[in-house]
Amino acid sequence: MKARRQLTVLMGCVLLLSFIGVLIGCGCSRDDGVDVLRIALDIEDRNRYDDLFALFTAQTGIEVRATYGEDVAKLIGTRDEPDLLKTSTVVIRSMKSSLYDLTELIANEPALSPEDYIPSIMAALTIDGRIYALPTSINTSLLYYNKDLFDASEDALREALDLGPEASVYPQAD
Repeated sequence: MKARRQLTVLMGCVLLLSFIGVLIGCGCSRDDGVDVLRIALDIEDRNRYDDLFALFTAQTGIEVRATYGEDVAKLIGTRDEPDLLKTSTVVIRSMKSSLYDLTELIANEPALSPEDYIPSIMAALTIDGRIYALPTSINTSLLYYNKDLFDASEDALREALDLGPEASVYPQAD
């Protein structure tokens, strides 16, 4: 799990860095004479990217201002509208008119390939053949499982997961 989490953070960093050139080309917002890159992130991301933001500011002179856990829809069209945002696939369609079409940028970036992502996730981020976001992570809000199926497959699960007789075959937090 630790390796998967590190990969997720690394992919987030790669995506952020991939779009930095775009943002510089498009222009960041200015606040009191300072160039500012506004990023909207999930509450769980608080402090996760601080070192990356500091490095970005040191290398570009552009200050990063992140908001955490705010309703992005309420920020659109305001002075605090984000240049980059991390959100769920659910809101992509409703926010399409406020989002930048990334299709050509992705096509011109050899390190990015939509085929590297889960097709159903990419379908949720693609509208009329145009890509408006890339996934940085996947989560499960709710998980239901059929205990009868786990019971019926107990021996196979124990073998596949290398579980002893005292361990539960049901999903665990770890």
